[in-house]
Amino acid sequence: MAPTHLVAVPKEHFETIQDVPQKKADVLKKLFEAVGKMVKQQNLSANGYRLVINSGEHAGQLVPHLHAHIIVEREFGWPPG
Repeated sequence: MAPTHLVAVPKEHFETIQDVPQKKADVLKKLFEAVGKMVKQQNLSANGYRLVINSGEHAGQLVPHLHAHIIVEREFGWPPG
């Protein structure tokens, strides 16, 4: 996918974003905070990065647990895929 590909995974299990109940929305806040921390610690933002959360098999979600991909060090086009 890219020379650098990191994955941020919440400890609490939810299969997809839509499975996170409103009362547990802090899980998403913590996920994005962790992504920001990883990007900063690894100095990944110099040339940009792509953050991807796949939802469902047809979108490419192979692991049935909410997680975010941080993809770095390659040029990306739009639309993706």
